[in-house]
Amino acid sequence: MSDYKQWMNKVQKSVTITLCPTTAEYLAARAEYEALTGTDNTYEHPEVFQKIIEPYYKNQVHENISLNQAQILAEPIRIANPDDNVNITSGEGEKMSFIGNTSWADQMSMFWEYETYTPEGAKLAAARKAECDALGKVASWE
Repeated sequence: MSDYKQWMNKVQKSVTITLCPTTAEYLAARAEYEALTGTDNTYEHPEVFQKIIEPYYKNQVHENISLNQAQILAEPIRIANPDDNVNITSGEGEKMSFIGNTSWADQMSMFWEYETYTPEGAKLAAARKAECDALGKVASWE
């Protein structure tokens, strides 16, 4: 088994699945930031922007699961929120970002041959692949 697969299957002490803010939520946070600071440059007062945007992140913390198991849990969230990003982070050691998943919509638009983790995801990806095969389209990453 490859080092990558071993790492993906290793049980982590803590894994967080995060549904990132929607575009509308992000725009609302930026508008609030600009009203408070008088600038639209979120790098001028990053701590202020962080406080404003933080409530829009929806986190699920899971203990003693692998990153592959987290992918299984995250995929229905991705499918239900196709335009939004879902990230998976491991709290082992330093907090590290593991996956900045592409949105489900982008996966089905450009990367339909990416791995899926649930029967529903596999069914949707297979339908998209069949559609693209019929149109002679090739996935962007190939």
